[in-house]
Amino acid sequence: MNKSTTAVTAMGAWLAMLGAAATLASCVAPERGTDEATAVQALTPWSAPRLKWILYGTPGTAKLARRDLSTGVVTVLKTHAFATHWRPVSIAGNKLLWQRTDTGEVSLWTIDNAGNYVRHNVYAPPGPGYRAASIALSDDGACPAMQLAARTYVIAFEGPLQVVNNVIREAAPALWMVDDAGAILSTDTLPDAANLFSTIRDFRPEKFGRWALLTVPTGNSLFSGSVSYYDHSTGTWFRLRTDSYSASGGLTSCALDTLPPPFSNPTSCATNFVDSGPGSGYALSGFQLAQDVTSNNMANNLLWTRTDGTAAVYALDGLGQQTTAPTALVSGLAGYRAESLAGADESDGFPLICDHRPPPIPRPGDFDDL
Repeated sequence: MNKSTTAVTAMGAWLAMLGAAATLASCVAPERGTDEATAVQALTPWSAPRLKWILYGTPGTAKLARRDLSTGVVTVLKTHAFATHWRPVSIAGNKLLWQRTDTGEVSLWTIDNAGNYVRHNVYAPPGPGYRAASIALSDDGACPAMQLAARTYVIAFEGPLQVVNNVIREAAPALWMVDDAGAILSTDTLPDAANLFSTIRDFRPEKFGRWALLTVPTGNSLFSGSVSYYDHSTGTWFRLRTDSYSASGGLTSCALDTLPPPFSNPTSCATNFVDSGPGSGYALSGFQLAQDVTSNNMANNLLWTRTDGTAAVYALDGLGQQTTAPTALVSGLAGYRAESLAGADESDGFPLICDHRPPPIPRPGDFDDL
């Protein structure tokens, strides 16, 4: 098992965009006066409901639910229950990730389209104290995409606390790329992501070919969190921008990172903040790229959750602003949190809206004008 912590060539192909150096800049939400609050335009209903799974969890139990595309009704299709030291972590494609809270052992399940167990792989964590945070399809949203058996996944681990030069700090998050059979293809670490005062909730591809790291305050008591966008097109991870959100106010602030020469930062901050969060009692839980039900448009989506079985989702634009109204996912699962979303994929019954027709056969005269 390769546990290298250096960038691996195989992971350099994950993303495709970009660049990198910029001056440090930040923009913070202005105080909302009465005039601004009343001028906020009405948001349309959630526009990206093409999901495969919603994972609801409690210690020892994972409930796999699905949202009906036409009615919006959320129905639990499968329940997996074990000893409470098994924690359901995250779901993506045909994979369900678990971790033991006592030993740190990781179990990666393959499931079928009904949520039934098919097979599993067991791993030791990257090191003592590493907490599994999420699993993601490495090419999530690719349209058309390879069949699931030929695709790869990225597992993110939050690092443990350590003492360096008499200073307590958190080790850098560890990243594993695995194939459908569960073999570890490569390993890496994510710089500038360790924070004593925050907890990693998700690490997934986003609409513009980057990766999004979702973190929440440790203890999740503030009902807020941040999304940091990373680029890896050069083979090195660069953090580009961090957007902060609250349950009551939506997007509240933005900060751009300074990148080393000769790179330039290929993004910017939102110019205004007119979002509305899902409301009191919701905590940030997940990030997922998903496709609009009626088109091939993709959107980044934030998942918020309460402990009464209710969750809420809304879509984001490229600068992190909310583009749809918070839409409730009502499961009736009192005591369960919505832990993770999985977008539709290319497995049977969950196609993305793509043009799968083969290219036309060249004919004589097609290129006469060249």
